[in-house]
Amino acid sequence: MPELDLTLLLTLRTLLEERNVTKASGLLGISQPAMSGRLAKLRRLRGDPLFVPNSSGRGVVPTPRAEEIEPAIAGLIDSMLASTGAPTGFDPATTTRTFTIACFETPAAVLAPPLATAFRTRAPRARFSFVLPSVDVGEQLEAGDADLLLSGVEDVPGHLMHRTVWRDHYACARVRGAHPQLDLDVFCEVPHVVVANARDRFSTPIDDRLAALGRSRWVAASVQSYAVAAALAASGEYICTLPRRFLELPKPLPSYGNLEAYGNWGDLAADERWRKITPRHVLTHSTGFANFAYLEPDEKLRFHFDPGTRYAYSGEGIILLQFGLEQGLGLDMGAEIDRLIFRPLGMTRTSLKWRPDFAGNLADGWTVEGKVEPHDERSRIRVAGSMDTSITDLGRFAAALHATRALAEMTRPQLPITSRSQFPTLVPDAPPAERFPNLSAGLGVVTFVGPQGPGFYKGGHNESTGNTFVCVDRARRCVVILANDVRAERAFPAIVEAALGKTGVPFRWEYGRD
Repeated sequence: MPELDLTLLLTLRTLLEERNVTKASGLLGISQPAMSGRLAKLRRLRGDPLFVPNSSGRGVVPTPRAEEIEPAIAGLIDSMLASTGAPTGFDPATTTRTFTIACFETPAAVLAPPLATAFRTRAPRARFSFVLPSVDVGEQLEAGDADLLLSGVEDVPGHLMHRTVWRDHYACARVRGAHPQLDLDVFCEVPHVVVANARDRFSTPIDDRLAALGRSRWVAASVQSYAVAAALAASGEYICTLPRRFLELPKPLPSYGNLEAYGNWGDLAADERWRKITPRHVLTHSTGFANFAYLEPDEKLRFHFDPGTRYAYSGEGIILLQFGLEQGLGLDMGAEIDRLIFRPLGMTRTSLKWRPDFAGNLADGWTVEGKVEPHDERSRIRVAGSMDTSITDLGRFAAALHATRALAEMTRPQLPITSRSQFPTLVPDAPPAERFPNLSAGLGVVTFVGPQGPGFYKGGHNESTGNTFVCVDRARRCVVILANDVRAERAFPAIVEAALGKTGVPFRWEYGRD
């Protein structure tokens, strides 16, 4: 068979087996037009139609010439594979292939943890890469620029074979308090931002459903990133309908993979509750842990309440989250936070690890006793407290957090806070009359409602330094304070009031004093 290469042989064999052009093209991972092109070349080379339409109207039937050469096809393919040294099977344990998956952030976030575990255990020499789907994702797959598309079924070209992996529901992302009565009429009136990769970038399946109801909405902006869409929604100008998975942090940390590395998380081996801890529990400080294990009488970590049931600040929980991300997903936390936060926000003087270029501009701390505490040059990343920064950089972070509102989820009240004070962390709940009203845990911040309406803040300190930033929603203003003397914390309430007016920040809860 002159000029008949392995690709054409495989095409011919698949057509002979399936007797259906659509099924054969799907099995080969090519479009129907590409299949038609290969079939045309086969016909030209063999001087025979090879396949004709079935009289039933379904599929094709081989011509006598095609039936005649069918027995020789398998032998030719085996011979060509043997002569070229091509592998006859796929062995994940030895492959060094890179697998490219086209998908948006939500399916990538859902798929990445179990995929990382599978690669580590079953294909240790292989790699995977996530890329955004192109406008013509069919061509992207045919060209070999992607091996797999993970997307909503409406985005799958009709000629591609596909299967359902999971189902999700939609939720509307908007600034807290905006459009509180979001019924169908309001939904259709307000401007929307959508995530789309189709040629009609201002229409999604939601618009098709609305059209079926005789309604339509105003899509004012279109982007190709869920994160950008959520940031636009958080600006207050738009609302965005997103997959609920993108707005939630429900997965337990052990499900991130590499379970063996946990060693059953040491002291918690006999308590199965450790398997249920999620990032949301960690970020709302509701893991049930003490602040640090060394504060326990026997210095062993234990649960004091079920995860997710109440607030109790815990640096130990943050350490556990770092462990899960590093050991489960194989992430370099320093590199990831720098890539995702510090660099995009222009925080050039911020790092989770000491940098020599900081040495010319640093501040030593002062303790309550008035003693100098030399600056701690951290050589290891500890996300619970190793960050070096400047007031300019922290101001950039507070401004970005307030402007984009980080999906509006970080600063949304997540869990009521029922204690008299933040420290000590495991004191009993205060009687209802003695609690701070509208005080809640956000994701990594504390939310409150004061004379200027909702706001949020984040404070921190050690033995010789103190810091805080406070933001109020209505005025869309923040104040940032960094002090290299822990005694300055007593002045924080007056400084915040001077800058922002009366805000209602619960400083008495934060510091255990007025």
